[in-house]
Amino acid sequence: MALPLLPALLAAALVGAAQSGAADPFARERQLLAMKVEARRVFPVRPLVDGDLDFVEAAIASADRCAAAGDRSGELAALTAAAQRLEGAPADGWSAAAWRLLPRLDASLLDDATTTTLRFDWLPAALEDRQLPAEPCAVEIWLARGALFGAGGELQRISTLARVDDVRLDAAAPLPPMPIEVPRSFFGAAFVTAQLLPAGGTPRRLAHPARIARRPGLVAEVGQLEERRRALLAATRGRPAGAEFDAALAVAALPAALLQQVARGDRQLAESLLELELRTAGESLAALERGSAPLPLPHGATRHVLDHPTTGELTPWLALAPAADGAGPRPLLVALHGLLAREESWLQYGDGALAREAARHGFIVVAPHGWRTDSFWVGHAETEVLALIDAACARWPIDRNRIALIGHSMGAMGALRLAAHHPDRFHAVAAIAGGGLPGWIRPLAGHSIMLAHGAADTVVPVALSRTLVASARATGAEWPLMELPDADHVSVVAATLPAVLDFLAAAPPRPSPGPPPARSDR
Repeated sequence: MALPLLPALLAAALVGAAQSGAADPFARERQLLAMKVEARRVFPVRPLVDGDLDFVEAAIASADRCAAAGDRSGELAALTAAAQRLEGAPADGWSAAAWRLLPRLDASLLDDATTTTLRFDWLPAALEDRQLPAEPCAVEIWLARGALFGAGGELQRISTLARVDDVRLDAAAPLPPMPIEVPRSFFGAAFVTAQLLPAGGTPRRLAHPARIARRPGLVAEVGQLEERRRALLAATRGRPAGAEFDAALAVAALPAALLQQVARGDRQLAESLLELELRTAGESLAALERGSAPLPLPHGATRHVLDHPTTGELTPWLALAPAADGAGPRPLLVALHGLLAREESWLQYGDGALAREAARHGFIVVAPHGWRTDSFWVGHAETEVLALIDAACARWPIDRNRIALIGHSMGAMGALRLAAHHPDRFHAVAAIAGGGLPGWIRPLAGHSIMLAHGAADTVVPVALSRTLVASARATGAEWPLMELPDADHVSVVAATLPAVLDFLAAAPPRPSPGPPPARSDR
């Protein structure tokens, strides 16, 4: 029964999106574009023409005005212009011949199949230096692995998928679609990228590779998990099941949610997270089917569920909270995970280092799921964090003047942004292996801010933290940066947590409320 369920499961995402977005079918697109603008101001993953992001922000604002006026055609036109400029459409005389060189896949997720179609008619087919060779050349297509950001993010070739010779970049006709076969032995996630091979010249890799994943049996497995989850839900309908039961079912729904993202057109599937989600969902369902409690989390953490205030979804979160001891209100620490990680990642760094350090300082810790793993903590994920803080304050004795944020990588950027957008909600922030925008500095005046970074980080360069600290110093703010010479993007978390928690525990309470300073997402 699992296989017939999946087409309906994926179709439900499209139907639900159409129904829920009847009032404004493009609200999600506006939100995602705004998120990408913020992300690219910090992580410039492709060279941008001066004014690109300003143009995109103006187009989004125009789309907002059209949406308020009910002008759907104007809204769509503005969003299309924004997406094209953000993704690399020709601008300032940049040749349209570059468009058709970026590989686009007909499927970003392969199940048992090993073939897909590669197209060259999508954005942003920009060469990294934007200089197109005048002479004919070859285009070689790779399957590769590597880092997303940073100077050390070179892709390592797994295999060559295809090659097209005698490509003339000044020709008006696009390159034809090309069937490619992913090696049957390939399992997991990787990039599909291309490089130009000019005759007698230096090979040049194209920017923005596509992502692909192959996981044999995935669709059937997710379908079976979803059927088991629905059966448990039906068996308990009409009688209370408890918070742990609800949280376990919310965890079990996450693999299906990832496939729904694909159905809605979100092509950045969290491939590297899928195995963890499948394993956790299976273990949770097995425990519930046995009639026992869901499997416990390590280091004394507990799992909870939040009824998301804007999506209506049940979303899981975890907590590290000491037993009630009558000691009075405690400080709260909100921990934001990084890109393609999840809330449980915080329990793994240093084998529970966060749990130990939080207990030493008396912190209650909550770690949200973040709506989607690539949310950058904006939109629905931002709403989730604020709702979770209110839920924590209702559950435990929390000192509302001592609510701190800690984030790693994408979560570091999200923590600084959240505090800058809601300075009256937080008193301190620790950003580990992330970055930020100078426009977030003024709103955080009077707050305690600390950054930590590994100099050996090849995913997010340490220069991002150094630059932000220097920008803060230029305004008179001293934001300490703990830089470890040998730490990489992950090891820096456990290595710096003791000092980071010392800093957050010593931070003075939230400043007295007053008129919020002007902020800027630039």
